[in-house]
Amino acid sequence: MAQAVTAKRRLVLHFDINNTILMNDHSKGLNTVDNVARIVCKSAWGRLSSTKVDNEKHWVWELAHDSLTFCKPESPNMAANLPQIESQDWSYASYMDYIDAAYPELKGSETDAQKADRLDTRDKMKAKFSQPGGQGSKFKNTAEKLIKNLSLPKGAKDELGITDDTMGMEPETYSPEKQAHEGEESEDEETKKENARKAHDKRMLHKLYNEGRYHLIPSFFRTLMFLKKQKQEFSVVFRTFGQDLKNVVWEFDKFTRGEHPCFNGRNGLPIVKFDGAKNSKDFRFKCPEEQVGTMYRLGAGINESIMVLGDEHERVDNKKIHEIDTDEFTVMRDHLEIYTTMLETLKKHSVMAVQEDYPAYKASGFENDRAKLMMVD
Repeated sequence: MAQAVTAKRRLVLHFDINNTILMNDHSKGLNTVDNVARIVCKSAWGRLSSTKVDNEKHWVWELAHDSLTFCKPESPNMAANLPQIESQDWSYASYMDYIDAAYPELKGSETDAQKADRLDTRDKMKAKFSQPGGQGSKFKNTAEKLIKNLSLPKGAKDELGITDDTMGMEPETYSPEKQAHEGEESEDEETKKENARKAHDKRMLHKLYNEGRYHLIPSFFRTLMFLKKQKQEFSVVFRTFGQDLKNVVWEFDKFTRGEHPCFNGRNGLPIVKFDGAKNSKDFRFKCPEEQVGTMYRLGAGINESIMVLGDEHERVDNKKIHEIDTDEFTVMRDHLEIYTTMLETLKKHSVMAVQEDYPAYKASGFENDRAKLMMVD
């Protein structure tokens, strides 16, 4: 009986994007390999100690746990093997914490060359950590497995014209200019629109898959496929402080339509659709004016939140919210209205995407009460 009740419960899955279902970060200039290296550094735990020499701190990090974990282990299993130290200034910390302590980013009056040199030092430390000779060399196989599992299947690479992971897509595969000219030669408006759409799709394919690796991670798609197979009622909400929301919306929409390069039924790949066929739920972004929202946090209170619906809306300064054209966009100034509207939209469309208010979060000093607003009944 309990299983039957559980099976009927409707799930609303809220997905953060960066470092959750997306393994690159365009806003920070991190490709997949860079980001995997960063994640390994954040997940490796050791003893971080410091000593003072001529009033200057010198930091030392020693591996204390033999497996990767995003949360600090309560009892690192290699700690007993570490040599005793005289310093009383020590703690268990990730290797990324060590980099931040010993080589912090320069944000003061240093020259651009000095700041660039520091960033280069940090990047090299992250890249070398799990390589032979690095302090995390025991995690080399894990890092390589992560990268391998994020590589596109051969059928997708063949279709995209990718000959090597390091080379990316061949130039002739990516020709938006040619598509644009073809559109200009036609006097038919529908043909022009179709050519413009094809040109945009070409640009997006090149942008998202030029590395030869997944954009949204494969386990995300497999989770949705599993839930559908189990006949589980569910909806999806994408939420992010970052700059990748439009890319994610485009890719997810292609996936739901059976047009994703890894799930389109060509070159030996499976065909997967979430388009409402055969009485199934429709997850397409058919009405982005209803399905894409922008959050504004004017204060710490739940009643100081505003949501603007519409994919064409560009964030404005919080002081100019009153200038938003309410004839063009739906503006909700009540938290209960935001909550009920999201529920109704998810019942109707099954998917939403929300751009969170990073400027307000940053201005607050990254306080939790100005982070992503999660409302539950």
